[in-house]
Amino acid sequence: MNVKLTRGLAAAAISAAMMVGTAVPALADENVKTLPNDGGYYLTKTYNGVSDGTVSETLHFTVTNYKFTDTNASVTTENMPTVSIDDVSATSGQDNQVKLKFSKPYTSAGYYYYTVKETEGNTAGVEYNDKTYYLKVTVSYGKDGAANIDSVSLWDADPTVDKQTADHKVTGIANTYKSGTLEVKKVIAGNLAQKDAEFKIKVTFTSTKPVGSIVSYTVDGKNQSIATTDWTPSEDKKTYTASRDITVKGGSTVDFSNLPNGVTYSVEETDSGDNYTSSIDNPSGTLTATDEKIDATTTVTNTKNSVGDFGVILNNAPYIVILGGVAVAAIYFVSHRRSNED
Repeated sequence: MNVKLTRGLAAAAISAAMMVGTAVPALADENVKTLPNDGGYYLTKTYNGVSDGTVSETLHFTVTNYKFTDTNASVTTENMPTVSIDDVSATSGQDNQVKLKFSKPYTSAGYYYYTVKETEGNTAGVEYNDKTYYLKVTVSYGKDGAANIDSVSLWDADPTVDKQTADHKVTGIANTYKSGTLEVKKVIAGNLAQKDAEFKIKVTFTSTKPVGSIVSYTVDGKNQSIATTDWTPSEDKKTYTASRDITVKGGSTVDFSNLPNGVTYSVEETDSGDNYTSSIDNPSGTLTATDEKIDATTTVTNTKNSVGDFGVILNNAPYIVILGGVAVAAIYFVSHRRSNED
């Protein structure tokens, strides 16, 4: 084989090996859970839980300077750049972007750590994440000597303690939202009950927290809803109430969906129809969530039966009275005659 060719192949092999060697760290970095950089780093806000609808709310976060390592001597927790998060409008079922804002550029390479906590909200059906998370900002010097952010990662455990593994790296913070349904059935019974008879019911919901969920229901094939603005707060704002007056017929069912966990309900009949007796199974209750979907059922029954006639009213009633008198006189005459004969 040509010596020059051999040397050329060897050089190419060495160059390729060097390229692979330099590429390995970059590939490893890409596999690390770092926060996306879309004109600025951001984490995601999601919701877990069993629900049949969505909830929307405004979320608040607090970010605090925590630690730094491998920086120059001039860095302190007081003068290191701060990180903040603006209030976020979030909706369950979406990956809501929560953008990080840095107060100023970094002046030293090193590792910077921050604690992140979500402020507990007050929206019905939502369980808030009270865990402390950690931001790790990796900064290195560029070719121009300036300190630049290499990556930002979020951890659910302190990355400065016991060298936490990458298993504790996450891309966002999750809350839990749970909701369920209320099924209101209308049943008619009795031999005089009319199938097309209409009845009026009133369904009232009460929450101890503001409601960020749109409650949906259907009446006669028409989709209806209870908007978040339809809930009326009490004067002390300790309860929030929404109600609907609904006209139903026998055999109809009204399903309310996306009712937040913890909401109470009451069902009453405001018009029971003519000569119907009314009864309600489970007229009130509380939607209580487990790991399964929340379902409650109420049945409103109206009954109308015929009444038997036990009297006889005839036009010849006077004649019947006369005949009755004659019969009594005859009995008296016969009895009196037998008495005389004895």
